Amino acid sequence: MFCLLSPLLVVSLHGQYSHGYFDSENAFDAPIPGFIGPDGDGAVIYKPDSGSPNGESPDLAYLNPIFLNWADSVESYSPTSTVADDWQFKANAVGSAIGEQQVVVSLGDLLPEEIDNGVNPGEIVLAFNERIYNAPGADFAVFENGYITTDDQGGFGVGGIWAELAYVEVSTDGENFARFPSVSLTEDIVSPYGSIDPTLVFNLAGKHVNADGESWGTPFDLSQLLVDPLVISGAVDLDNIFYIRIIDIPGRGDFLDSLGNPIYDAWYTFGSGGADIDGIGVVSNALSYDEWDAERNLVPGDNDDGDLWPNLVEYAFGYDPELHESEEAVRLEVLEDRLVYCFPREMRTSDCRILVETSLDLDNWETVATLGPLNEISLTESVLGIGSTSRHTQASLGVLRDFRLDFALPETQVFFRLTVEPIE
Repeated sequence: MFCLLSPLLVVSLHGQYSHGYFDSENAFDAPIPGFIGPDGDGAVIYKPDSGSPNGESPDLAYLNPIFLNWADSVESYSPTSTVADDWQFKANAVGSAIGEQQVVVSLGDLLPEEIDNGVNPGEIVLAFNERIYNAPGADFAVFENGYITTDDQGGFGVGGIWAELAYVEVSTDGENFARFPSVSLTEDIVSPYGSIDPTLVFNLAGKHVNADGESWGTPFDLSQLLVDPLVISGAVDLDNIFYIRIIDIPGRGDFLDSLGNPIYDAWYTFGSGGADIDGIGVVSNALSYDEWDAERNLVPGDNDDGDLWPNLVEYAFGYDPELHESEEAVRLEVLEDRLVYCFPREMRTSDCRILVETSLDLDNWETVATLGPLNEISLTESVLGIGSTSRHTQASLGVLRDFRLDFALPETQVFFRLTVEPIE
């Protein structure tokens, strides 16, 4: 398992979490762009198009291919009394994010008397046909419709995020839900149109911008739940997640983060009040060669882009078969008394394995490392150590990695070979 941040560590990280957008290097929750393209990560500029749900469609930008799947259906939807009928189209949360502020489903806020009387906040449960599993880094991202404030309506003021925050929970069976540990360090109540400083908020949906030409999702890493009692008991299997529940947080301060702090956000809101869900993009799905091929009819042994890597190898590495990649992707490095063998890997491939072999004479080969699906790794004693680093531009992502195998510096000549073989 990979764990990037322990929930116990967050107590001393005041103001260290990510900004509302364009914060790719943040170590804790770098937002993930919903769209990429020539205008830059996250940019989604709309133009008139009568064929799209809202009469517009993105111009040039396209959905971020890091997302392999989106929610398939709505298992349940329970809005509060404050949600207008026009904002109760629950299907807006199914399928890919749109990045347009109006095409969402609202969960609703709670009025003061409803909070005082213990009325439940609005919530939605989204179902996924294909399991989400615990891969390195963020496993999915929630797209709300927060935006950057341009006038001072209270709270953080101009430049803050008008945010309607929500808890995020996951389930294997649709009955037992484990809630992500969260942090909210906003110190005082925020007006209905006031803003928050997103660098004080962690693991709550809605802290990132997804409107006005910017589309960024809040990342969630299932490793954050390794110590949750439901996970420890087996009631929630982090390698078999089929349901995600989003629960609105009425921001008066009555609802708490995992540290016991009151959570403040724009309150109270109405009409389209409460958290507004645009979509949930899944990073950590198993990826087959056919899905990666995407009906391009790429023959596994062919080399369509003319680099060193046949299509099956490009699939295993997480490369683009239509782009000439570097010849230095697989290499040997000498570091003091060690020999380091380096190669890339796409962690989601489900029907291939990478074999690293050594030979003294080019005739007899020994397999010293086998890397199979779902982080299956088998090493011989000749491998002194193994490590990997993410090669994503967003620090929160980790499914595309560079691996390093450490060997003792040999006294005689040794040859290395990397093979990718399909799994039937």
